[in-house]
Amino acid sequence: MDDLNIFKPGLHFNAIALQAVKSKFASNFAGYKHNQYIVIEHPIVDGLPMRLEEGTVWIIYFIHNGFIYEFTAQVIGVTKSPFPLAFLSYPDSIDRTDLRLERRYPVEIEAEFYLDLEKIGPENWLKGTIQDISLKGCQLKTKISLLPGTIIHLALSLRDQGELKNMTATAKNCQKAGDIFVVGLSFFDFTTQDYEKWSDYITRLSAVSLRV
Repeated sequence: MDDLNIFKPGLHFNAIALQAVKSKFASNFAGYKHNQYIVIEHPIVDGLPMRLEEGTVWIIYFIHNGFIYEFTAQVIGVTKSPFPLAFLSYPDSIDRTDLRLERRYPVEIEAEFYLDLEKIGPENWLKGTIQDISLKGCQLKTKISLLPGTIIHLALSLRDQGELKNMTATAKNCQKAGDIFVVGLSFFDFTTQDYEKWSDYITRLSAVSLRV
């Protein structure tokens, strides 16, 4: 492995079952022994410890230092005492994708926004549709033109992530396409919670793309 610090304790990750598509969980790394095993905090789902059967294989993916990492690992043991932990097999290889390449993913997400102008506030939400996204920006289709440099406050809902209520972005460009406008947006302010949701959503899209 090029970067053993990716397994440092406390680093958050997501997991999808290789055999059962609907099975998934999120947890944190708790440690590792090089080339032998990885230790994770036992995942909690709906307030209860998730049942992890030995031998099940999971796709693990997460963001670290500007990269998306993905690998498969098998559950090799669990323990309840002194702390609830699970042990995964050490991966033979890890896929790594550089987020700084700014790859964009096609989506169709309904969104609302308001302009950062005096006398205009959240009571005057406008509507639009996000048609592609990256970690640092998106393209928004809307019925109004936005001049480059216009600041907007964006709200939307992501599948499995919930609502993101106040993402602040700057319009970088705006092109007319028929009776609508396509606006390139660059984010410059997130709440910590919104950023975690957005980056996790990007990670999921990348993981799906890597498997196709």
